[in-house]
Amino acid sequence: MKILIAVPCFNEFEDIKGTISNLKKINKKIKADICVFDDGSTDKTLQVLKQIERIIIIFTKQNNGLSEVFNRIAHYSKENEYDFTIIFDADNQYPHEEIDSMLKFAKSENSDIVLGVRNFKSNNVFSKTKNRLQILGSFAVSTVLGLRIKDATTGFRLYSSKAMENIYSSNSFSYTIETLFYANKMKFKISEYELVNFYKTRDSRLFSNNLEYIKNTLKILLNSIFLYKPKLFSYLYFIFLIPGLYLCSRFFRNYFLFGSYDGNIQSLIIGSLIITMSTLILVFIQVISSIKINLLNVQKSNYQPNFNKLNT
Repeated sequence: MKILIAVPCFNEFEDIKGTISNLKKINKKIKADICVFDDGSTDKTLQVLKQIERIIIIFTKQNNGLSEVFNRIAHYSKENEYDFTIIFDADNQYPHEEIDSMLKFAKSENSDIVLGVRNFKSNNVFSKTKNRLQILGSFAVSTVLGLRIKDATTGFRLYSSKAMENIYSSNSFSYTIETLFYANKMKFKISEYELVNFYKTRDSRLFSNNLEYIKNTLKILLNSIFLYKPKLFSYLYFIFLIPGLYLCSRFFRNYFLFGSYDGNIQSLIIGSLIITMSTLILVFIQVISSIKINLLNVQKSNYQPNFNKLNT
């Protein structure tokens, strides 16, 4: 069985050596390939990595973002036919000692994707505001997907070879939420592994403040609905259609029952306007969704990652 531990990395020269050292400790059990995907670090990260023995380094000269790093990981995993790919953030936030248990859990549950779940309700690692945002964001994702997901943005997760086969992240921010939508559409089994602990090492480099995080997350959530759950817009259409139909019915009820429409012309006009506008908006959304889906398919079919590889 081939296992890949993929470590997304950007400007982590202070932590990366300790992270790899911890991964090597657990690697005595699982015998995985440790591969660091450096996304154009501008500090001394690459120099530090070159000094570490028995790792694979995938690196680029410019920063492309976490989503592109994930696409490189998926491509590399498929090309080298790994049975399981474990993504482990470079900042040492997650407990390396639980990798073996998480892998055993994935096998026992026959899972396609396993999420390493952080407990936001009882931890003292993040601020109360950040904990609430994480809980609220995961609830929103769960509601749309119809699944129970406690930690939608965890950077400690496992993918089977089946899950990695045709996966792709199209946004420029993060792969975490969008890939859950893809997995849900493909009916992959998504499981959650409760982490005993997790740690804070530094502030996130994906966003500078909570407002930016909320904005980017909502953008990804909406785009993922366009790509993977466009039928949700049809349900909203029927909800908005109800008041329009009700107003129109006031006119037609009196007209057919009493042969009179006195006082109900306004209801007919407003109701017809609601129905027309709702229908036009739905058609517009369907067109946008179709364009986005076709563009995604083109991107996936033409995707060829550009990176350099180094074995130490």
